[in-house]
Amino acid sequence: MTKSLPVRRILAALLISIALNGLLLVLGPLTEHHPVSVIARVLDLLGRPAAAFTEWLVPAGHDASHILGAIVVSILSSTIFYAVVAWIILKILTRAHQEGSDQSGSLSTPK
Repeated sequence: MTKSLPVRRILAALLISIALNGLLLVLGPLTEHHPVSVIARVLDLLGRPAAAFTEWLVPAGHDASHILGAIVVSILSSTIFYAVVAWIILKILTRAHQEGSDQSGSLSTPK
C-alpha cells in the first residue's frame, strides 16, 4: 500500500463533506416553506450533529459575536464530522475491496 492512498482518502472524505455541507446550505432555506416534507426531515436529521456541537461549544446569546461564533462552529463541526464519517466509510469500502481482490487473486493462482 502506498502512502498516497491515505492522503487521497482524507482528501476525498473532505471533498465529500464539503459537497454535503454545500447541499445542506443550499437546500436548507428552500425547505422553510414545507417543514414537514421528507427532504426537510432528512436535512434536519443531517444537521443535528452540527447543532449539537454548536449548542455545546457556543454559549447562548443574541449579540453579533455569539451569532458569528455559532455560524463558524456549526460549519466547521459539520464539515469535520461528515469528513470523519466519509473517511470511515471510504476506509471500510477500501478494505472490503482489498480483501475481495486478495481472495479472488488467491483462487486464480495455481499452487
